[in-house]
Amino acid sequence: MDESVDRRPADAPLVQSIAQREPFDDVAYVPRGAVLLAVGFPAQGPAFTELLVRAGEAGAAAVIAKPATVDPDALRALGELHGVNTVLARQSVDWLQLAALLRASVSVSAADDVAGARLGDLFSFANAVATMAGGATSIVDPAGRVLGFSNLADQAVDEQRRQATLLMSEVDSPASDPDYRLAYASTGCVYVPGDAETYGRVAAAVRSDGEVLGTIWVIVTDPDQRHHVVGALAELLDSASLHLHHARSYVDVKRRREADLLSRLLRDPPQASVCAFALGIADERWYRLAVLTSTARPIRGAEAASHRLVQRVSTWLHLIQPNAIVAEVDSHLVMLFSGRRLQEWPSLEHRLDDFLRRVDHTAPSLAVVVGREHHDVHELSDDFTHLRTLVRLTSLGLVNHGRDGAVVLMDEHLPQLDLALLADRHRSTNRLH
Repeated sequence: MDESVDRRPADAPLVQSIAQREPFDDVAYVPRGAVLLAVGFPAQGPAFTELLVRAGEAGAAAVIAKPATVDPDALRALGELHGVNTVLARQSVDWLQLAALLRASVSVSAADDVAGARLGDLFSFANAVATMAGGATSIVDPAGRVLGFSNLADQAVDEQRRQATLLMSEVDSPASDPDYRLAYASTGCVYVPGDAETYGRVAAAVRSDGEVLGTIWVIVTDPDQRHHVVGALAELLDSASLHLHHARSYVDVKRRREADLLSRLLRDPPQASVCAFALGIADERWYRLAVLTSTARPIRGAEAASHRLVQRVSTWLHLIQPNAIVAEVDSHLVMLFSGRRLQEWPSLEHRLDDFLRRVDHTAPSLAVVVGREHHDVHELSDDFTHLRTLVRLTSLGLVNHGRDGAVVLMDEHLPQLDLALLADRHRSTNRLH
């Protein structure tokens, strides 16, 4: 890489996180100490200028751009004007490799990282907190999604914790929950007493430059021990901020990469092997494609509720099937399952069905429409075409999955699918004539 600014300001912050920014992103919030990867910004455009203004005001560590999109002289001048380091990356540099390299460097230099928890791994970090504080730990984002939880042997949990873990989301929204309001109102740790059905909890909001990144909740089985838990958690809040920053930027980059690769795999079968290799699933023995859809008729608030459930499913799938690929393709939430052991699908299907039976029944119900099992990724493209048709039939109520659950198997509905495809072809032919 060629540095456009050779001299670092004396008060420049240490690198604390890596974040990608594109022209259509909201740049109102820039974390202090962040290295910003400016992807796709046109030379001397107002969006890029705004990004550098925000970066300078927030105390970002640096802004990295490529010469194909940003003029070198303009980059240097803007950086000096707004007091932020600028770095010019060579055109051949791959953004994902660059982000991985930067994250690895930050991970090594993070002195306040908790031993045994890779930076950004919120499940390992929750285990570290639980070990030091002495109670089961959950990490929740401001929307109520569970980002990570401890799973140490013999840790005490209650029904509230079990439900949140199963749903990967709080049952009550943090916006209306008085316990969350108490945590948000405090700059440190607070104790929330339990009742006849729940244990007490010590909670703390994790902040960075005034923004609440999430909250940490530690179960306290013995109220007399709450002061020990408060002390242990308070010492970990700076590290928690670092972990949450890294987890968020990692998820953003990973989600975009997987969406691009999965879309290419489904649209361009000759490139399927290359995409499968890049996704790390080239050596799997079986593949199944699935699409998530709502089975409820549109109601007020249904779209927002469905969106929350989609996020739960996306996070939860990575727990029961770590190599599951989840991405949005053509406005559909698409899931690509794969495995190395034959006859692995029935167990996974049961867990999917069990999960979707237990989701909040006041929200629109969901169905997972599943394609056939294949042993070659090149065959998945045709399945995606058929799945989109089956999804449409399911959402219209024309497919009776009749399982009181949510798994709709393509093999069980081939007659309806064939009729729908014939009808689509007939309509298309009529339009041509």
